[in-house]
Amino acid sequence: MELSLKAVTVTYTRTFTFIPTTERFLDWEDAPDQETVNFCAFEDLFGMIHDEVAGPESPMPHTTIKELEKSVKINWEEIE
Repeated sequence: MELSLKAVTVTYTRTFTFIPTTERFLDWEDAPDQETVNFCAFEDLFGMIHDEVAGPESPMPHTTIKELEKSVKINWEEIE
């Protein structure tokens, strides 16, 4: 069976502010630099997204799904 489906673009919009604290870096051997702070913010943001998607909160308030205009054809065979 041939199915006609549209490609989609998914945009996940979430703003997150990371504020470095002394406590965050207490057990680090080397002093953090700005690149480290940026990475920590990135890591925390994606941890939050992961928790939202896996947990009871819905990520949908932060998500936009847009169907593209052109459809594509795929072949589909049901498994018996």
